[in-house]
Amino acid sequence: MSGRWRLFVAVELPEDARAAIERAVETLPPVPALRPTPADQLHLTVLFLGAVEPERVPVVAERLAGVAASAARFQTALTSFGAFPPRGAARVLWVGLRDDDGRLAGLAAAAKDALRDLVVTEDRPFRAHVTVARAREPVHLPAGLLAFAVEPVRFEVGGLTLFRSHQGRGTSVRYEALQHWPLGPETP
Repeated sequence: MSGRWRLFVAVELPEDARAAIERAVETLPPVPALRPTPADQLHLTVLFLGAVEPERVPVVAERLAGVAASAARFQTALTSFGAFPPRGAARVLWVGLRDDDGRLAGLAAAAKDALRDLVVTEDRPFRAHVTVARAREPVHLPAGLLAFAVEPVRFEVGGLTLFRSHQGRGTSVRYEALQHWPLGPETP
């Protein structure tokens, strides 16, 4: 994997949504094995691209610009806590996003279709969520933890961002925004 970049496509969260997630996470009982996601790194992953050769990034970007241009802005809202896997010991704690009309899922499918011949993507179904904590090893969550309230902050999904994930040895992961595209056709 040397020389390749770990990439993902995401929707960035507005400050009020990040703050609501932070407040909700602060109300949870402590689970020492869970490492919280720093507030400035909270995002909705639309598509994980994995390891990509840097020379492919311009083509990836061009295709994602097309996906963004053909999608309209829309509203979503924070919902409730969830975990992966959904049963048994968890490795990921997340906050869901409302996707009743399937527009988030549609955006993810459009990005996946646009990049199908360039990158190998995961084959699991899309679940609109923001990862708020991770565990190195599976952990049993306290009973009732997933029932804790999350303020249903509503916000506009207005763009896509291509991120590079930098994984340091012994340090936390850092995300670098490479390019951002607003949803909808470009206006002159």
